[in-house]
Amino acid sequence: MQYDSLASEIANVCHDELFENRRGVTETSHPGGGWLLAYYNNNPYAKDDCARPRETERIIARLDQAGYRVIGRGLCDDSYTEVLLIDSEEILIDDASTIICSIVDQEAAKTFGELSAA
Repeated sequence: MQYDSLASEIANVCHDELFENRRGVTETSHPGGGWLLAYYNNNPYAKDDCARPRETERIIARLDQAGYRVIGRGLCDDSYTEVLLIDSEEILIDDASTIICSIVDQEAAKTFGELSAA
């Protein structure tokens, strides 16, 4: 994607400065002017290696369905924190956050529900 290197830079910052938050959405300036949303994920889902990639793909698909473009995706240097950059020319941060949070909540319920049933 066009802004993968910027996403990786932001992933390093989120890893270093926002690690305890596990995940969140923040704004960052767009190199071409305007704003981008950055969704960061520091949650390892230690008991399910597939949960985070599955969650990320669902977030990308749902944002796409809602008309939002993910224009960058990157990992921090140790590959622990992932960032998605979302073009926000016509996006409201609350709307994107709602989309992301609903998927994160569903994935957490699915993951922990499966684990507690085992």
